Amino acid sequence: VRLGVGGVACVVVGDEMVIPERVGVGHPEYKVPTALHARVPLVPPIGAIFVAWSPPEEIEAWVDRSPETATADDRESYRRSVAAIRARGYSIGSEVEFELQLEELLAGFDTPDADPADRLALALRLADLVRDERPGGGDGDGKAIDHLIGPVFGPDGRVVMTLTIFCRPAQTTESSLATYAEPLVA
Repeated sequence: VRLGVGGVACVVVGDEMVIPERVGVGHPEYKVPTALHARVPLVPPIGAIFVAWSPPEEIEAWVDRSPETATADDRESYRRSVAAIRARGYSIGSEVEFELQLEELLAGFDTPDADPADRLALALRLADLVRDERPGGGDGDGKAIDHLIGPVFGPDGRVVMTLTIFCRPAQTTESSLATYAEPLVA
């Protein structure tokens, strides 16, 4: 609330993420999508931050819970997302980072024998990704960020809880990221 954002705390119970607390939900512009005490299965891409500091075999166990529709490229994207979260110290936006999704979609255009319908489907997915990520306007601040997720470590070095902050539309952009990320991680 001190930062002018809404947020949730999340903990892991078994193979599910549970939200025991919310703040800032009274403001109509906060985008807090999950109900208090909701239980969400930790199935990739959800839960990457909970495994980002885990041993490789635990990360692989999480990746192995991927939906049946997940391709080998999807699974690799989940691993790269975990690595990006660990390197940065927190998660930006969704667990599967925008840049990784963009890279994967663009790689699909390099297939020389791709069917025109497949190329059109890729173009439509690319348009949806760009639209859904709400790129910043003409102010030069960059892509708008709607939420950040920071880890809370237990005495054994495992992530025992996460704190997610949800910003109002266009409140946080790539250029103002540190204003919110630094206190979140601290």
